[in-house]
Amino acid sequence: MSFEIPTKIERLVKTTLEGAQDKVIVDGKISTPFGISIGVKQGDGLSATLFNLFLHKALKNLEQSNTILNRLTQICGHADDIMVIARNLPALEALCVK
Repeated sequence: MSFEIPTKIERLVKTTLEGAQDKVIVDGKISTPFGISIGVKQGDGLSATLFNLFLHKALKNLEQSNTILNRLTQICGHADDIMVIARNLPALEALCVK
């Protein structure tokens, strides 16, 4: 899946994420810092932006013309929610295999 993100933005995101560390609280005690090698921090502004870029691209890649009135399936997305409407189980299964 190609996002065609400018190189400058890609470098900025990599720089922001490289060397990221976090701590957790267990039994009321704060852990020592540990590295984060995959994913993004929950609640970070960059997390929401990257998620929305991916979700938008993923939904756009699915066939989205017309409405459920003249199609077997319809996909609706908002924020971090996705709803799939299908007229029958075979139509839903076919969409999930794409």
